[in-house]
Amino acid sequence: MLVNYLRCINYEPVPEITILYFDPDECKAELLDSLIVPGKYDPKKRIVYICEPLVEDVVSELKDKFSKSYSELYFTYREIVRLHEHIHACIHQMLGACWEYEPYVDEPVTEFLCYCVIKHVAECEENLPNLFLEVFEKIDRIRPYDMWKDVLDIKVNGVRTEEICERTNWDLKLIFRVFIDALSAHPKNFNDLRCILEKYDRWYALCPMEII
Repeated sequence: MLVNYLRCINYEPVPEITILYFDPDECKAELLDSLIVPGKYDPKKRIVYICEPLVEDVVSELKDKFSKSYSELYFTYREIVRLHEHIHACIHQMLGACWEYEPYVDEPVTEFLCYCVIKHVAECEENLPNLFLEVFEKIDRIRPYDMWKDVLDIKVNGVRTEEICERTNWDLKLIFRVFIDALSAHPKNFNDLRCILEKYDRWYALCPMEII
């Protein structure tokens, strides 16, 4: 469901495989020090994997934070995991052979872009619950995933990225374009990313994608 909103930035969804039974090899993110994760994107196969047992584990922990049914929390969290992994795939599609995965850059950026999509959904789709945003903000994260909040304070030409994130469908395209552009410069760490964004001057990238 949330992944559908990536269509507005011309993302072509990659295949998705569900892992029903826990297997440490299947649920291991090789690009992230073999961390066991509820979802991963394999750039070689260009496939997203969702590890259901780990999704269920996180949902069980979330139950104590919300007065919602298990099924509501399960659907919501699973969609957030799917969105995160498909944004990895989206970045890969847009950068192609130029993509160089750096966990302390890519994971905060991907999680931040998740936040932007969810904010867009919350503001543009009045009939959808705000549970997506509530769950996203209350998920317990380890490093480097928790660094997404550091992205909020980065300024692009004096404007905080969080402010850009809170606007319309046009700005969803804008923020993806700016961050894809920044990643194409191959930042080696988060400070590199910050410097690239704060000095960003490729203003043609701030035009709607269909104009470029």
